[in-house]
Amino acid sequence: RLAVDAPRRGPVGPGALPDAVRGGAAAAPATLLDARQAFDRRFVRAALGRTGGRPVIAARELGISRQGLAKLVKRLGLDGSP
Repeated sequence: RLAVDAPRRGPVGPGALPDAVRGGAAAAPATLLDARQAFDRRFVRAALGRTGGRPVIAARELGISRQGLAKLVKRLGLDGSP
């Protein structure tokens, strides 16, 4: 969106940035455990997204077993979707 809305030349003002980037929408996780789980969710989703949702390949990419990935997905509440 930014590439389309930005002026052809000159600086991009903060008004052109999404709320999440400006810091208005996302609140920081409350605890280290919350932060770790949020990171793990993003990391696992990204791996599944890169591999087209194929758990065997995603698990190999993450350095864990397929069964380990299944348990991690369940624990993080991701339901297996990228």
